[in-house]
Amino acid sequence: MVNAEVIRCGYGAAMTSYPFDSARKAEFFALQREARSARRGLWGEWKARPSEP
Repeated sequence: MVNAEVIRCGYGAAMTSYPFDSARKAEFFALQREARSARRGLWGEWKARPSEP
């Protein structure tokens, strides 16, 4: 499932405003916690671009 893979890679967050079945919602939140813990994608460290001369 594409939604799960996006969340797993840290490039999206689990949405709570749409009606999902409870098992799918729990899966998405578990994947989000895993991505945040591993600091993947959006949850990773922000690095500033070097200044241009």
